[in-house]
Amino acid sequence: MLEPTREATLQSVETFKDSGIDMGVLLRQQTGYPFYNTSNYTLASLGATRTRQNLEDYIGQFSDNARVIFDQFDFINTIARMDRAGVLYKICQNFAAMDLHPEAVPERTMSNVYEHLIRKFGAEVNEAAEDFMTPHVMNRPAFAGG
Repeated sequence: MLEPTREATLQSVETFKDSGIDMGVLLRQQTGYPFYNTSNYTLASLGATRTRQNLEDYIGQFSDNARVIFDQFDFINTIARMDRAGVLYKICQNFAAMDLHPEAVPERTMSNVYEHLIRKFGAEVNEAAEDFMTPHVMNRPAFAGG
């Protein structure tokens, strides 16, 4: 979603970094979303030799409101486990090859994927999965067949 404004975002950071301008407001307006990323990396450009460090930089350069999601799920430790297992680079490349843009993946489908992941991994962060559910899931009747 941020790719179309990526270069302009990076240019704005360079141009206005010492100006005293609220970069959060500027970059949210520039991206057209309530979040942004100022990393020089993309999932496709992380590299095979420093994948973990580069991915941590990539995540660390998201706006605070987006980064909190990674923090809530202790994603840095997940990255470390994938790196130790030798699969981090391949997983990043696989995700980079997927088109997950809202024009390619309907909002409802992405919501279902998100909620499935929350149910599956919510216990790992010592949270009740329903704390992360969107309201439409919590309010619909249970599926009658399990």
